[in-house]
Amino acid sequence: MEQLLALLTAQFGDEIANLPPDQLQRILAQLQSSLAGAAPAPAVIIIHPGVAEATRAAAAVATLAAVDEALGDYWIAAYRHGRRTEMQGGGRLVAESGRRAAPYLLRRARWEEASTLLERMIQRDRRPATLAFAGASTPQDQRDMDAVLAAAGVPGFAGDWLRHRGLDWAADLLPSFPGLAPGSLADEPLENLS
Repeated sequence: MEQLLALLTAQFGDEIANLPPDQLQRILAQLQSSLAGAAPAPAVIIIHPGVAEATRAAAAVATLAAVDEALGDYWIAAYRHGRRTEMQGGGRLVAESGRRAAPYLLRRARWEEASTLLERMIQRDRRPATLAFAGASTPQDQRDMDAVLAAAGVPGFAGDWLRHRGLDWAADLLPSFPGLAPGSLADEPLENLS
C-alpha cells in the first residue's frame, strides 16, 4: 500500500496530502482491491444539490469541461455494458445511462451521442414522467418548456413542468429525491453505441 500511496502522491501532490486520513485509507483500499482484481466495495456519496451547485459555480471552466467529458464517457461505457448484458437484465442500465449521460453530453455539444442514448432510454422507459421530459420535442413543447422555465426558474422547473404535463403525482415525489435538483470516446463511431 505504501507504493500505491507514493505513486498517488507523485501524481497528485497536495491533493493527496491534504485528504483526511480515513478518506485516504478508503481510496487506497479501493485501488488496491481493484488492482488485485477483486470487486471494490460499493460506495454511495450523496451530495446536497445546493452544495453541488455551489461547487459547480466555483469551478474553473476547464475543470467543468473535463468533468462533463469524463462523466459523459463513463455513462456511454455503462450504456454499452447494459447493451451487452441486456438479456441478463442490463436493459435497465441502458435506460438509466441515457438519462444520466444527457446533461454531460449536451453541455459538451455531443448531440448525436446524447440523442442516441435518449432515444434508447425512451424505447425502454415508457413511464409518463420520463416521456414528459424526454418526449417533449415538438415546437409547442419547447415553447411551453421555455415559459415554465421562465416562470419557475431552474430550481422549480422539474416540478412545474411535471404539473404542466398533468403529472402532479410525479411532481409531488420530487422532494423524496434530494440528489435530483459520474480517454474520450468521442472518436468512436456512433453506430458502436448500439
